[in-house]
Amino acid sequence: MLFLAAGLGLSKGAGIPAQELLRAADATRHVIEEGVISVRVLVRAGDETPALSELDVYVKGPNRTLCVFREGKQKARKVLVIGDRVWLIVPGSKRPIPVSANQRLLGGASVADLARLRLAEEFEGTLREGVESVEDTPCWVLDLKARSAKASYAAGVLWVGQEDRLPRRLRLTLRSGKEAKEILFNAFRREGSRLVLAQMEIRHLLAHERGEVTVLDFLRYQPASLDSAIFSPGEAAAALVLETRESAARRGARILGSLIGHGQTGLPLAGPALRYPPREVLARARELAFSMAGISPAPAAEIPAVIFWPGL
Repeated sequence: MLFLAAGLGLSKGAGIPAQELLRAADATRHVIEEGVISVRVLVRAGDETPALSELDVYVKGPNRTLCVFREGKQKARKVLVIGDRVWLIVPGSKRPIPVSANQRLLGGASVADLARLRLAEEFEGTLREGVESVEDTPCWVLDLKARSAKASYAAGVLWVGQEDRLPRRLRLTLRSGKEAKEILFNAFRREGSRLVLAQMEIRHLLAHERGEVTVLDFLRYQPASLDSAIFSPGEAAAALVLETRESAARRGARILGSLIGHGQTGLPLAGPALRYPPREVLARARELAFSMAGISPAPAAEIPAVIFWPGL
């Protein structure tokens, strides 16, 4: 009778810490702490022809991830994740483009975001009473609540296999209450002495991506020592200090140049937010600056200029 009572209690998850189940669910996805994961990506969207691509995911510890697309429409694009910050690196661009909290929930950025997601670190789990089935597999169910207000997802629900403690399904919710992603952990395989995730299916639930499905096949987990430099976003900043000619002369400074004209333009307040100024806005500012300086705009490429723009 004592054995039977213990068995019945276990079926309800009694005595099993929720965080232990979260760590078990993480173990099959975070197989290596440093190295490269090769992934094949298939994207299905409605009646469109499925898009196939491949990417390498470089990981260094829990907070640094670089996704490099090798094939497909996004070939040579990169998504860099460092802690809570995300950048998109586009071929030909001069610098990485910061990705907003909302943008990181869509497209390739969301794949990178989910690749680094560590359930045990980012969520508090509460075990529900009873057992539910996922594809005929009895599962414990955990309600998740984000530890940080900056987390991409505020809450979620995780289904973990009762017998093998493998993750089976995960639903992630935004702070607005909208469900954003449903993730199915379709297949696992054994590598050495441990089980690793072999296939994950992401069902996108937000309005802009509703009906889109991304299937990730994890082809290889390759431990390696990685140079920290590959995780540098390459951002930089510069400061320009201006003073009057009289002030420079008084302190005996060497005069490197003079500001002889300026032009100021802008956009309507009701317009969309832009990271870079449109060409016509720059052209108008240049015309005003040349007009004030009293020179022809013809040699524009030979005249040094400084552009001030919010966000630059």
